[in-house]
Amino acid sequence: MSNARIEAANNKIKLIIRKAYGFRNIQNLIDMVYLVCSNLRIPLPNRKPILGL
Repeated sequence: MSNARIEAANNKIKLIIRKAYGFRNIQNLIDMVYLVCSNLRIPLPNRKPILGL
C-alpha cells in the first residue's frame, strides 16, 4: 500500500499554511484548507460553467 494520497494532502495543507501567513484568525486558515482539499467547484462571475466535470 502507498501513502501517496496522504502525503499529497499533507503537502497541500503545508503550502496553505505557508500562504496563510498573516491571516487574522485561524478560522480563515481552516476554511482555506477545506476549500482547497475538497472537490468543491466555485463558479467565477462572468464565466460559463464547464459541463462534464
